[in-house]
Amino acid sequence: SSSSSSSSPYGDLFTKKTTQSSNSKNTSSSSSSSIGRKAGSFFNLRGIRMAADLTKKFMKYAERNTRNDKETCGILCGALKNNRFDITAVVLPQQSGTANTTTTMGEEKLIELQESKNLLTLGWIHTHPSQACFLSSIDLHTQFSYQVMMPEAIAIVMAPTDRRRTEGIFSLTDRGLSVLSSCNKSGFHEHPQPGSLYRNALHVEISKHSTTTFYDLR
Repeated sequence: SSSSSSSSPYGDLFTKKTTQSSNSKNTSSSSSSSIGRKAGSFFNLRGIRMAADLTKKFMKYAERNTRNDKETCGILCGALKNNRFDITAVVLPQQSGTANTTTTMGEEKLIELQESKNLLTLGWIHTHPSQACFLSSIDLHTQFSYQVMMPEAIAIVMAPTDRRRTEGIFSLTDRGLSVLSSCNKSGFHEHPQPGSLYRNALHVEISKHSTTTFYDLR
């Protein structure tokens, strides 16, 4: 089985993954290949710094859902300082979850909060309560909508029952961006060589000195 979350970085991209992927392609169809190359190439990316305890704190907010085998998602937010992004906040929007999906609502409140705090969208985090640590086909399309807008955007997956890996910080590869920019499928579906579409996000620095503020809008 697979996992999904319908969070998204900007306005109309927020509601449904099928809307996200089509809107992303519509707004960037003429330049998706060049954006893809820029967004996927590690040496073109500015660094992202995040607190070492961010994922642990997020799991506390997700604890009830995790016990009930329901996914939880949050938006990674922060600021650009000295040509490096710092994740300073995680926003948990209004949402409803199942074992392999999360549907977010109330995007107006999220946008209002981000604007009032001058918070950039730097990616997203979500749980796989009873599944492995990976990006499903729908997760890949969600990450595409983030990364095509912000090349440095990351996807964090928390999988507490995965014995091999309980968390991962991922970004799409050049190939992933290319494949997803031309994929018109929605829902759970197969991509050729899915393991080549994303990788560990090498531009992320984990800092014991950073702090994270959580905003729970649920």
